[in-house]
Amino acid sequence: MRAIGNYNPTNKLICQTYDGASCMSGQHGGVQALVKAHCPNALFIHCYAHKLNLVLAQGTNNIQAAKLFFANLDAFHNFFSRSCKRSALLCEVDRAVRVPGGSAVRWNFKGRAVHAIHEGRGSLCITFDKIMTKQGWDKETIAQSASLKQKLEDFDFTFLLGVFQSIFGLTEPLFQVLQSKTVDIKKCQDRIMSTLSALKATRTDETFSRIYEETVKAVGDPVRRRRRGWDDLEQGFNQHQEGDEETVVSFRRLYFQIVDGIVLHMTQRFADMEHLNFFRILEHTSFASFCNPAAFPSSELAQLINTYPFFDEQKLRNELQTLYSNRLFHKPPGELIELLIEDDLQGTLSEVYKLLQLMLTIPATSASAERSFSCLKRIKTYLRNTCGQDRLVNLATISIDSVVVEDLKATGTFYDIVIDHFATMKDRRMAFLFK
Repeated sequence: MRAIGNYNPTNKLICQTYDGASCMSGQHGGVQALVKAHCPNALFIHCYAHKLNLVLAQGTNNIQAAKLFFANLDAFHNFFSRSCKRSALLCEVDRAVRVPGGSAVRWNFKGRAVHAIHEGRGSLCITFDKIMTKQGWDKETIAQSASLKQKLEDFDFTFLLGVFQSIFGLTEPLFQVLQSKTVDIKKCQDRIMSTLSALKATRTDETFSRIYEETVKAVGDPVRRRRRGWDDLEQGFNQHQEGDEETVVSFRRLYFQIVDGIVLHMTQRFADMEHLNFFRILEHTSFASFCNPAAFPSSELAQLINTYPFFDEQKLRNELQTLYSNRLFHKPPGELIELLIEDDLQGTLSEVYKLLQLMLTIPATSASAERSFSCLKRIKTYLRNTCGQDRLVNLATISIDSVVVEDLKATGTFYDIVIDHFATMKDRRMAFLFK
């Protein structure tokens, strides 16, 4: 607060977005509570990208089969990441197949790994076969290859691979939206609700049957382990019984349990979006209905005034009625604010313009800020471990604003300007300037 105190943030700071760590989001001693004590208008929003990551990470945390599946999924990445020779062999078999690991910054949980293994299953099997049959591989690598290939041929693992491929196929576009640098919070809310509806739509017997049949086609019928008893031995039954009706029912139950867990966690995690219902005031698809006085969003307007009291309620109400009645203004927030600027209507519709600025300013995610840690990791390497704070800040600025640097390089004078500035900073032993 001392750092930003010179900018008079008391009335300027309108929102703060962090992850869900207790030190950040705590109600009493968290950063958001301390900031809100100095800046009462600083609304706290739990990062939507972090919430979605928690949904996928914890939505199936109580399902033993899913926990075992993700533990085995990590083994594929660990197998190839720990050996350049193994990665080279996989690249030789299929250049398009890469098995990525999880990222602490790019919050997409295991989606990329699931997609890579699901699409490159055949190439991975060929790679493991070559390791087991050709000379030059150590015993540990051969044993791990046999174990991983067995997983790819296991019905349970392949079935869950198809299930999570279907689920992550719906959540991956939402991750891209939530981690975008230019996105408003209303768009994020709309995409979250549409993704939730799409997940609920997958809870059908048709979707389960499709995934189950694809798994049977890939690895054959499931084998259900059962205990051997004397009656089985006398009647000559095998230890395994191929997929019967009971087996199909158990897999259907597992599928519905996974989908229900993710839908339930997603509904609970994003239930607090109700305190942002005032954004419905600028929902352009409802402008035509808002023209009717009975349908005017009065409750949302009252919520806005209660959250941000610096709005003039009566003036904003009049401007909104003008906005709703004119079809020229029936546009999304981003396009609407551009229209107001082009037609020089910022003063005429000043409260609406202020509301548009508020909506487009409130951050829905802290993913862009989290990427600075990745940038710092690339800059402050072991060779630069002793660099000073000023140099570190300058290197970070160059890295973050690399697009600007590339544009300066394109002019052809960038290096000359840098050299001249360096040469004239102080007297040097070497002659950098020739007259």
